Order: sequence, then C-alpha cells, then structure tokens
Amino acid sequence: MKGAQSATDETKLSFHIATISSAGLMMVREYLWNIGKWGAAATVRLSATKT
Repeated sequence: MKGAQSATDETKLSFHIATISSAGLMMVREYLWNIGKWGAAATVRLSATKT
C-alpha cells in the first residue's frame, strides 16, 4: 500500500519490521523497498506498569 509520500515517488516506498525480544526490547527497522537495504532503526525497552 502506498502512502502520501510514496504515492507519486516510489523511491520513497518502505515498510517497517518490529521484533520483541525475550529481554523486553522492541526493535523497529525500516526496509527501503526500491534499493533493497535497511534504513533507520529504533529500539525501546518495554516495561509493565503497576496498576
């Protein structure tokens, strides 16, 4: 599915892959479709909140 940025320029088409490790870390990486390479990545620690 194309979004606002890639509707007119397919070189901007990408998708995101998210993984969650057993250590409680979530990593999200961007895959750049047309060049076949990984782009930016971000990792965050997931934690439970007390209620």
